[in-house]
Amino acid sequence: LAGADALSDEGQYAAALALLGRGDAADPFAPLLALRRAGLLDRLNRVPEAEAELRRLAAQFPRAFQPMARLGDLYRGRQNWAPAITAYDAAILRLGAPVVVHWPLFYARGIALERAKRWPEAEADFQRALSLNPEQPLVLNYLAYSWVELGQNLVEARRMLERAVELRPNDGNIADSLGWALYKLGDIP
Repeated sequence: LAGADALSDEGQYAAALALLGRGDAADPFAPLLALRRAGLLDRLNRVPEAEAELRRLAAQFPRAFQPMARLGDLYRGRQNWAPAITAYDAAILRLGAPVVVHWPLFYARGIALERAKRWPEAEADFQRALSLNPEQPLVLNYLAYSWVELGQNLVEARRMLERAVELRPNDGNIADSLGWALYKLGDIP
């Protein structure tokens, strides 16, 4: 795993994949190796193989949410919103009671839903992500910026964006969102 990670960090995805292929299926780390292989296959644009690896893992470990979440990420990264949403739905069904570490799953599905023009569902997912992690600047930014674009909840959006800027003061995307909110509110100075 460490060797494959080092190779991957250097952009040597094929070499990392070959190294992970030497793992033993009986190894307790085999599922983790398979997740890493799927990620490398995705980076190498070998999408059908990555999909197959993730679906195999999902079938082998029906209570684990990670394979379906990674499948959702694969589709979302290629702007295939409908299959991404379906994969995230399956991952969320496997969660049980969501806890703080699950906020990225609701955030990712929210993005896919928003891009698929399913705003009410997206908004609910962003709010769910914030209920799990109220100080998450990426979620604060995405939800607040969306509200600004829709002309909704502008005062709350400004508050959220100001908080996101406090949390990530060097993030240009968040600063831009705050500037847009201020403009929309008529606060030109």
